[in-house]
Amino acid sequence: MKATVKLSPLQPTSTPPAGVIRTAPAAPVVANQPATGLVESVPLTFCWALLGISAVTFLIQLWTYFS
Repeated sequence: MKATVKLSPLQPTSTPPAGVIRTAPAAPVVANQPATGLVESVPLTFCWALLGISAVTFLIQLWTYFS
């Protein structure tokens, strides 16, 4: 036995329901900045050099695999 569902057209409302529109609370003010961590203390040139070395190593491994 099939259940029947009666759909009725919805009429658009001119105003949104109450409680839907909310304003964002103000961001808290931080007095002291957090201390720099280990990641921030690593020089950017060292990171690029490490990436370059790993890319060259990967290409050498690919070359060895396919030859």
